[in-house]
Amino acid sequence: MKRFVVFITLLASVFLLFPSGSALGYPGDTISEVEWVYPCDSVVGAVGFHFVYYIPVGYKVVDIETGSSPTWGDYYWSNEFVVEGSPLNADFYDVIVVPPDGWFEYRAEIFAPDGTLVTSVFVLGSCPDGLIRTASNNIYGINPPTQRAMGFVNYDTPLYSEANPSTVRTETLTAGQTWFVVAEKTGTDGQPWYEVFVGGYHNAFVPADALTLDGPLP
Repeated sequence: MKRFVVFITLLASVFLLFPSGSALGYPGDTISEVEWVYPCDSVVGAVGFHFVYYIPVGYKVVDIETGSSPTWGDYYWSNEFVVEGSPLNADFYDVIVVPPDGWFEYRAEIFAPDGTLVTSVFVLGSCPDGLIRTASNNIYGINPPTQRAMGFVNYDTPLYSEANPSTVRTETLTAGQTWFVVAEKTGTDGQPWYEVFVGGYHNAFVPADALTLDGPLP
């Protein structure tokens, strides 16, 4: 447990939060742009995400952090409060720390004054299998694929929403990383593309020559 606390404190001093005006005009919270910002090594891993919320006066917030690791031990922390004075309204980038041989989850729940659960979001990172699990505004991300190949990233490449060069996204796979590949598809450019499991609300695509697979696709 102590190592969880130490690494969370250290990471908070390295990664800064950048608040701005919230895009939400209704009670709730959303998580997006979830990705490994520090790939797991023998010391630590880190998952970054974009967090937006709007919480009116009188609503209750419950924050929960849990984790487990053979070397770091088990970790649990929770806090809850009722919003008073003025609404909470934020839009920022945050990071969670993941133990090198275990997992860590951050969860945020918002309850209306009558006790009704409004939204529940979470981000979970697991270093042993490299997976990220998420739920945003009560919508769960794609489940981990049951059949897949491991892809070694040959060079830095952006992700694409479709097998189409015009659908480039801001996220990037970095040379040396490994990612799960679930399918091959012919793109709009006539070239082969790989569908990559990224742990969000839909998969992404990269040109096939950006990855070297450890075996045939299922």
